[in-house]
Amino acid sequence: MTGDTLVCLTDGRRVPINSLVGTAPEVFAMSADGKIVAAKSEAVWRVGRRAVVAIRTASGRTIRATGEHRLFSSRGWSTVRTLREGDHLALARRLPEPAFAEVGRHATAHGCLVDQYAASGTTDENDVSWDRIVSIAPAGEEDVFDLTVPGPASWLADGVVNHNSGALEQDADVIMFLHRPAFYSKDPMEEEARKTAEVHVGKQRNGPTGKIEVAFLSQYARFENLAAGDRQFEPF
Repeated sequence: MTGDTLVCLTDGRRVPINSLVGTAPEVFAMSADGKIVAAKSEAVWRVGRRAVVAIRTASGRTIRATGEHRLFSSRGWSTVRTLREGDHLALARRLPEPAFAEVGRHATAHGCLVDQYAASGTTDENDVSWDRIVSIAPAGEEDVFDLTVPGPASWLADGVVNHNSGALEQDADVIMFLHRPAFYSKDPMEEEARKTAEVHVGKQRNGPTGKIEVAFLSQYARFENLAAGDRQFEPF
C-alpha cells in the first residue's frame, strides 16, 4: 500500500501507514467469521518502490497498492491484479469513530450494501458491507508499505479489508529493517548522520523489539557495530 494509506487504529485514529514504520500499533482486523476485531500488529515497514494500481470505489475511496497485494472481495482474498470494475470489496461497517456513520450512509446510497453474496455472509451476519469498484487504473511507481498482524492476518485500510504481507513475515522468528533517514536529506549538516543507520527489530519471538544505531561503511556497502559507548538500544 502507498504511504498515504490510512490505517484504522483501535484508538479511533486513522493514521498514514508511512508514519507507523518501526512501530507495532493495535489495529482493527477481520476475523474468519467476518467480525471486526482489535488485533496487535507485529511490524510496519517500507517495502520499497513498486508499480501501483489505483482502485476507486463507489463510496469515494481510492486504494493504491501493488498488483500482488490482496484485498477481501466477494470472491474471497483476491490480488489487486485480478480485480475488475464491478467487483465488490469488503468494507468495515462498524468502527468506533463518529465520521464512519456518514461513510456508511454514503455507501448505502451508492448500492454498496448487498445481500446476494451468501457465501461471504450478509451484513446481518457479520461486520462488513460491500463497496463496488468503479475504476481500476495504473498509477505509476511509489514507495509502498505493509504491516503484519498475527491471528486474523488482516487489517483495515480506511475501512477496506487488507491481507497481511504474507506467511514469510508472519512465520519468521525475527524481522529486522534497516533505515537510513539521513540518506534522503539534502542538508549538508546531515553528512555525519549519513555514516550511521537504524536497525529496527520489528518482531522477535524470544527477545525485545526496538531499534539500535549501527555504522554504515559506504565504501564497502557494509554495516558494522558502533563503538560500545555510542550505541543504545531503544525499546518500542
